Formats: sequence, C-alpha cells, structure tokens
Amino acid sequence: YYNRTSALIAAVFICFNVLHVRQSHLVNVDTILTFFSVVTLYCLYRLSETPSTRSYVMCGIAIGLAAASKYNGGILVLALIAAHYLSTKSFREGFRSAGLYRLAAGGAAAAIVFLLFNPLIIPHFTEFLEKFRNTETHMEAGHLGLDPSTSTIAYYFLESLPASLEIPIAIVALLASVWLAATRDKKYYLLLLIPAIYLVMLASWKMRADRYILPAIPFLLMIAAVGITRSLEMLTLHIGSKWKAGITAPVPTKPYAVGILVVLLLIPSVRAITEYHRITGLPDTRTTAMEWIERNVKPGSAIATGPFGIELAKTKYITLPFQFTAVNSERMTPFYIPEWYKDIDLVVVSDFDYGRYRQEPDRFREILGYLDTLRTRWELVRSFEPGDSLTGPSLWFYRYPGEVRDESFPSELLGQFLASELETERKVAFLGKLGLILSVRGRLTRSEQLFRTLLTLEPDNETAKKALSDILAYRTSLGRAENRVALEAVGAPAAAEALVARGDSLFAIGRLDEAEKTYRDALGKDRHQVNAYLGLTMIYASRDERDKVIRTL
Repeated sequence: YYNRTSALIAAVFICFNVLHVRQSHLVNVDTILTFFSVVTLYCLYRLSETPSTRSYVMCGIAIGLAAASKYNGGILVLALIAAHYLSTKSFREGFRSAGLYRLAAGGAAAAIVFLLFNPLIIPHFTEFLEKFRNTETHMEAGHLGLDPSTSTIAYYFLESLPASLEIPIAIVALLASVWLAATRDKKYYLLLLIPAIYLVMLASWKMRADRYILPAIPFLLMIAAVGITRSLEMLTLHIGSKWKAGITAPVPTKPYAVGILVVLLLIPSVRAITEYHRITGLPDTRTTAMEWIERNVKPGSAIATGPFGIELAKTKYITLPFQFTAVNSERMTPFYIPEWYKDIDLVVVSDFDYGRYRQEPDRFREILGYLDTLRTRWELVRSFEPGDSLTGPSLWFYRYPGEVRDESFPSELLGQFLASELETERKVAFLGKLGLILSVRGRLTRSEQLFRTLLTLEPDNETAKKALSDILAYRTSLGRAENRVALEAVGAPAAAEALVARGDSLFAIGRLDEAEKTYRDALGKDRHQVNAYLGLTMIYASRDERDKVIRTL
C-alpha cells in the first residue's frame, strides 16, 4: 500500500499474529470476513486511482462476498461511499449523476452477490428478518460471561487489541494511525477507514469477543508497517544528512534496520504463538473426561451434562442435557435445582457456565446457590482441572450421596418450573426426557408426576400419553388387565396399533416375554410405532438390560 518493504513487513506481522493463527485453526466465519475485507480495501484503492464503473462493481462484489461470509461485513458499504467521495475533487462533485450512477452500480453488485450466496433469504424473508433482529438484540444485549465492570470500548482497546497485536506492535499502530491521519493523504484515509468502521460498530455492542476484532487486525498491521517503513526512511535521511555535514557516524543500511526492528517487535508474538501451540497440543479435559466415563461408568447409566463438549455415545448412555442459553441466562434457573437430578448416575458440572455465573454473583445468586449445593453436599466422584498437562475447562462429576425414594417431587418445585419464563419447548423436552429416565429406573411415582405435568403444557403430546398409560397400566389390577387380554385375543385385528395395545396388556399382567414378542411383531408391521419402542424400553428396564434400553431409546 505504501511500498514493497511495508507490504513485506505487514505480511510477516500477519503470519505471526496469534489471533489470526488461532482463528484460522478454528475456521470461524470471522476469518473469511477478514479475507474479503482486505480484498475490499484493494478494490477501494483501485477505485480511488481509477474511479470507473468497473472499479465500483468490483468493490461491490468484494463487499457482497464479505457480507455473505458474515452479515456485519455489509457495513463495508460505508467504506464504498466514503471512497466514492474521496475519489472526487470536491464533495459537491460526488453528487453528480455520473458518480451516483457508478455508486449505485457498486451497491447493486454487493446486493446481488450477497443474495446469490444466500438464495433462501428471498423466499423466507420474514423469517430472515426475525432471526436477524434476534441476532442484533443478542449483540446489543451481550451474553453470559461478560465482565460487567469493563465497558466494550475498554475491553477492545485495553485488553483485546494489546493481546491480539502484542503491546509493541499495538503502540506502533496507534502512533502510525495518528501520523497517517495528519498527512491528509486520501489513500491513507481509506486504510484508516475500514478498521475505524469496524471498531465503531463493535463499540456499539455489549456483546464482545476477541474474534470480532479480527477483521480490523490486517489493517492495523498494515498501518504499523507503513509507520515503521516511513520512520526508518526519515531516520536514514536524517542520519545521512548529518554524515554529509562532517559527522563520521556510519549510516545504517535500511534492510538491516528493518530486519532488526521487525524481529524485536515480533518477540512477544512469537512467544504467544509458541504458548498457543503448546497448549493446543495438550490433552483436553473433555477428552480425558469422556475416556474416564467409558472406562468407569456402567453402560445404560443416566448422565446429566451441559454444552461442555462432552459427546457421549447415545447407544451406550442415557443423557439428560442441561438447558443452557448465553442470553438472559436467569431463565435457566429452574433447570439447576438439584432435586431433579437425585436419580441421575452422574451430574457433570463445568466452569464453562459456573465460572461465568460467578462473574455476576448478584445476578445469578440462585443458580450459584444450587451449584454450590452440589459442591458442598453431593459426592464428588471425579474432577478434571486444566494445568501443565491438561487444557480445557474444569469439569466436576457429582452423584447424590443419599438414598433416593420413589416419592413425589415437591409441589413447589413443579409450580416454580411451570411459572418460569422458559419456552414451552424447553419445559416439554426436559420433563419428557427426565420422565423416561425415571420410568426406566422404576421411579414410577415421579415419572407419572412429570408426564402429567407435561400434559398440562401439551395436552396432545402422544408420546407423553403413551408413557403415562404404561405407568398406569402397570399399576392396574391383574384381573382387569387379564380381561383385556382375553377380549383382544378374540378376533383381534393384526394391525400394528392393535398389536401394541395387546403388548401393553401383556406387560401389565407381567407376561413380559409375550409382550416383548408382541411389540416386536408390531414394529415388524410398522417400524414407526413409538409406543412399541416405549413398551420394549419398560420391559428391558424391568430386567435391568441397560444396553437394550439404550438401543431402544
């Protein structure tokens, strides 16, 4: 952008930038947005040199690709508008019809390319707008784990940028930005404009993360590279003029000076990348935890876990997911009540959420109280902590230490759960999954209570109706169940539904082998008979055949 030396310095800086290396490994959309943002700068520079219709269209294509990579890339349209006026001799000239036509062509090109790579937006425009507004609200409101004592501007300028650029390069970039702004050279305004636009946009959000600053990083490194190159040129000229005046001090060669300065500035970056690769090469606590579960937890066990990256084999364990959201997390409080999990074999807790809640103890007092109950009153089965030999989040495995009886959940607990602001879908999913787990465990009183509660939320939920009827049938008198079997045996149709009903009756009177065969016959006719699977699950649970329970579920 300035000369070949500054370009080489900027390229070296980006190669050793720890944020860019880390995000490239993760293949986040921010990395692709960063690439097309740099392409946009190249096109804008060409536009400033040759403001033709082709230049505007090329800028529009680059901006469209940036927005297609990540929606906030659309803000680069502002850079196109700014470049349009910077390419004219006066502000008034930018309003002439020919110039506005070219600007409109660039905007149209951006829109066309964006829609070309997001074709479903048009037929689902209302849904797109709704989700876009939700995302916008998320960015403006922030999410769980943000330090409330630090503003967004302070986070980026005092924490993220110094850590991402490393302090020496960050200082050089800051000083060079001031100098380039003072030169009043329009092409440097373009270089300053894009990172400025991104930083202003990020400052307007409460939501923040290091990766959001990534699109600004190449431009800041280019600014630093231009500043270094220009400063060394001025220093060389200054020393050279003194030498010509009779001072015998040697004039340092420019390549040597550039090389030495760049190496010195890169020392913190090299250290950061080395440490990043060292940590990346360590075993992860989540992987170690999964291996421990495979070795020590009996197949068919019920495990409650959150979105911590612990992926358990669904054919081996019954999992009860912790309901979690990073936005308005107070709504998740009912899911953290320990009473729900007394019948669960293993409860997995992590600082993935616990550590975030602790950052705002007043806001999450209830959730922290429930989690602290696990830490102080439940049995700690195993823990995995990051350190010199492990990376990743801290994980703690808990188990209820007391005797669990098949008695009803407290009415206050269910009342609190129903009265919460949780979405109905979340409530139904949790009650249904926990109800099935409890029925498999033989906790029929609690299971019945959960399914009845679920049906108050979704009266037409057929799976819950079937599960509840199985529980009630199991408790009916043998005589009534035997009569039902006898009646169905006379001219009973061979339809899958009828076979499932007969299997239910056989199960209720304890003729499990016949019930199992009947359920299987039903599935042979129609493999989509959910109630047959549920019946088989109950049979296998009564025999403690956990592997079959898991496969059936």
